[in-house]
Amino acid sequence: MILAYRNGAPIRLRDVADVVDGVENAQLAGWAGAHRAIILNVQRQPGANVIEVADRVKALLPQLKATLPQSLAVGILSDRTETVRASVDDVQFTLILTVLLVVAVIFLFLRSLRATVIPGVAVPLSLVGTFGVMYLAGYSLNKPVADGPDDLDGLRRGRRHRHDREHLALPGGGRQAVRGGPKGREAESASPSSA
Repeated sequence: MILAYRNGAPIRLRDVADVVDGVENAQLAGWAGAHRAIILNVQRQPGANVIEVADRVKALLPQLKATLPQSLAVGILSDRTETVRASVDDVQFTLILTVLLVVAVIFLFLRSLRATVIPGVAVPLSLVGTFGVMYLAGYSLNKPVADGPDDLDGLRRGRRHRHDREHLALPGGGRQAVRGGPKGREAESASPSSA
């Protein structure tokens, strides 16, 4: 590459600098064990089920491997869903154990198999009904804890004001605008929460 001409002779880049074909900063690198690597970090979107995201990424890995040269090794360096899966398994085990203990305690106190059958059926059915409602609302065992009460507050406000998503972002001013009409809009623009 010619930078300039001096006395009719070209001044090339290699005359004034060391030119190296490589990365911009050789001090930064990704490592997997003792080998250099390109690390791709996949993160879920807010509100997404982390286990479903991980399963979908794992399902796509064979397709990704097929498009890359065979000399490249593609693998999972870290999977944070293992602890989430273990927690969900623990919750399921705890629920089953709790139902069995409740039925056993009721049987010990009532000493009647016939009287124990009613709570023995009612408790599992109430749990199935609760999980059915959670499923219809789009929640799972690992989702309510991850998203927290702020998500539920946004869900409540979103159901009241579905037509205007702007209000979900404005915790104070949005409510004034809906209740106050045009005057509420003026208050919204003047409120510090809209800045």
